[in-house]
Amino acid sequence: WGAMSTARADNGMDPYTVLGISARAVRGKHDLYKLKGRCQTMINNYMVKKQGANARRVKWAFDQIKLKVSSDAKERAAVAAEGGDGGAAAPKAAPAPGPAPEAPAAAEPPADR
Repeated sequence: WGAMSTARADNGMDPYTVLGISARAVRGKHDLYKLKGRCQTMINNYMVKKQGANARRVKWAFDQIKLKVSSDAKERAAVAAEGGDGGAAAPKAAPAPGPAPEAPAAAEPPADR
């Protein structure tokens, strides 16, 4: 069951639900800036109401989403570095079978002793 949903932690809380947003609302690092401001406001409101557990829950949810966004960015960068697009394109053609190419000849013949 744990492998079915990567957005949930072991405690079963969904970070997107904790923050009251949809999973599609945060797609990249540029969205994290707005989300961080929202989370800081929520944390401050909870602290004024003396609801520290809810404030910690909001911080936990933001940290989980931040980890997910950064890991997704690393995966996209790794795929781009490999020159692929995530496997959507047709596989590259294998080299034609045949004799192995010979090593290039030396520029100068070896000198006789």
